[in-house]
Amino acid sequence: MLKVRTELVGDVTVIRFSGKITIYKGDEILRDAVDDALKVGSKKLLLDLTNVSYIDSAGMGQLVAAYKRVFVDSKIPFKLLTRTSGRATDLLTLTRASDWLSIYTKEADALASFK
Repeated sequence: MLKVRTELVGDVTVIRFSGKITIYKGDEILRDAVDDALKVGSKKLLLDLTNVSYIDSAGMGQLVAAYKRVFVDSKIPFKLLTRTSGRATDLLTLTRASDWLSIYTKEADALASFK
């Protein structure tokens, strides 16, 4: 089961996920968490995936959809924080997500990049 916790770090909304982002539940939780952040007026968004152990194709689809809603449509800075290795990180590398997403492995670097 995917767990989510949202917090404000300075002026950046950080959505922290833990567990698996998979079809039926995890992908919906990710979508809802991003939508909730947008509804309250978040202007900078960091998705923390450091405690995500697995992302399936549905989860990857929601990451792409979130990127489109947040960055492309709303012009809100959108970045990912991941571990340096692991299955979720491997999927982001394999799909070449780093070609279009800003992906960081250190929270301090990710937060500083918003300035």
